[in-house]
Amino acid sequence: MVSALPAAAQLTTEQRVQDFQQLTSLYARYYAPAQWKAVALGRNIFDVAPYIQRVRAAKSDLEYLEICGEWVISLRDGHSEFDVNSDFQIYLGFDVDLYDGKYLIDFVDRRAYPVARFPFTTGDELVSIDGRPAAALAKDLNRLVGLANDRGDARWAGYLLTFRPQAYFPRAPEMPEQSTVVIRRAETGAEESYQLRWSRFGTPLLNLVPVPGYSAAASVYRAPSTAVNRAREPRSLMPARIPLPRPNRPEMDSVEASPDTSGLVGFGSRTPYYSRPDGFTRRRGVGADQLYTGVYQSGGFRLGLIRIPTFSQSTVQRNALLAELSGEIAFMRQNTDGLVVDVSRNPGGWCSASMVARLTNRPVRIYQTQYRPNLAEIRDYQESFTFADDLGAEQWVLDSFTYNLDALTAAAQTPGAMTGGLPACEVPELTTIGRFGFWGLADVYPVVQGTDGRPAGYDKPIIVLQDELSMSQAEHFTAMIQDNQIAPVVGVRSAGLGGFILSFDAGRYSEGSASVTGGLTERRTVARAPGLPPAPYIENIGVIPDVALDSMTRENLLSGYKQFVDGFTKILVDRIQAARAAAPPTN
Repeated sequence: MVSALPAAAQLTTEQRVQDFQQLTSLYARYYAPAQWKAVALGRNIFDVAPYIQRVRAAKSDLEYLEICGEWVISLRDGHSEFDVNSDFQIYLGFDVDLYDGKYLIDFVDRRAYPVARFPFTTGDELVSIDGRPAAALAKDLNRLVGLANDRGDARWAGYLLTFRPQAYFPRAPEMPEQSTVVIRRAETGAEESYQLRWSRFGTPLLNLVPVPGYSAAASVYRAPSTAVNRAREPRSLMPARIPLPRPNRPEMDSVEASPDTSGLVGFGSRTPYYSRPDGFTRRRGVGADQLYTGVYQSGGFRLGLIRIPTFSQSTVQRNALLAELSGEIAFMRQNTDGLVVDVSRNPGGWCSASMVARLTNRPVRIYQTQYRPNLAEIRDYQESFTFADDLGAEQWVLDSFTYNLDALTAAAQTPGAMTGGLPACEVPELTTIGRFGFWGLADVYPVVQGTDGRPAGYDKPIIVLQDELSMSQAEHFTAMIQDNQIAPVVGVRSAGLGGFILSFDAGRYSEGSASVTGGLTERRTVARAPGLPPAPYIENIGVIPDVALDSMTRENLLSGYKQFVDGFTKILVDRIQAARAAAPPTN
């Protein structure tokens, strides 16, 4: 049963304006890509006057909350978000994604929609919901959800055509009990209309809780508090802008659609979303394994596959992951002729330089970060230095914190200034205090060595898979692969999330929360993307693949992505053959 929070009086206009100013002041203070957005997108984050007018004209609290979300999403930044304090969600009982430029069904909850009455199936096209074409509706949803480039936005909105958490869609409780859904059947080409029910979960928020007897005339402005949870990357598998995990509700009756499956197939999943190649033998991917790995043969060569589903781990998990990866690389060096590394549909996490270093026998130049100075960041480095010094850290560790601290302090003297690129990657194995979950910051990751003192990285041809749902640290991973010329990146342009996250309470009256991009990743090479100026950034640009290969076709959907698997296999086989042809003859 779904019930609503008790109805209450609306916030006053003055309270909404103050609340919105508190939200926008967080970005004025902390938002690192502000100058980049102005140059690349013509977006002046300090011009909030048009939104203030809309706030004043808002007729309800839900309309006001929607304006807050729109303002943040207008930054075109998948790391930045405004979240409504609600667990309410609605689900239409099937999922769609963008295949061949159309929103095709890739999952139907047959508990709610038995095939005898609802024959639509995987591969059929969602035409419209309540008379609105799917593509137009998805574009409208991008006002409140999105990543950082057009195709990423389109796929993200497609996920949410049939799943609406109020955290991102304040007016979700206003959706009708059922909707008219038109589906084009692939088998016949006919359009069929269905009345489908939105299943509801959680408690809808209908009004904010007002503060009685409080007016602008009696108020004193207070600056926003410091970060509640400050993190360089989100700690869970779900990064910013990813909808709330769908609840698994075993008590639901059998005719209610249950949103207990991932709407984005394979996102953050250890198991690849594509079918395994013929003759594939799995090595890892069960139990406590963090990686999915295996071997297969093609073109007379032995090929390996390593899927890294996420870079978001605790210190203990991170150490275990490195141990897993080291063991798999050792095996692959001895038993394969080439290697596929898959970071597609990877939501990101912590610094991945240590993993990149295991794919080469050369030092790895690590990305840097430009910071927007603030007191919290300065205190962090002061405390880091003191903690490391108390633990007896090596001098280079102390120097790394001092270097960043000096740069932040200097930049803080000029309003709105940014630092230059600074070391930002915490690297394990390079300091003896790593056992405390505390590492120094480095610009270069040295060659990884085995127990025999020899280079232990993979030393044969590699390709790396990414897609538009490779986000944040997954993009940093492929950017380092490119910048260090380790391997070609295969796939499509990545999501375009290039920074780290600061998390805050946002708005004393709305009681929402916000994540703010607190740093701007700086690559070691200049990147280019259509419609954007050349820049050494991942933000908005994403990582452009060296070899284009798109898995999002209907043919792939219906075949278990066999064409995609055959495609990347051929690319790797061709690289192995080319490497052998170019190798000097042996005596």
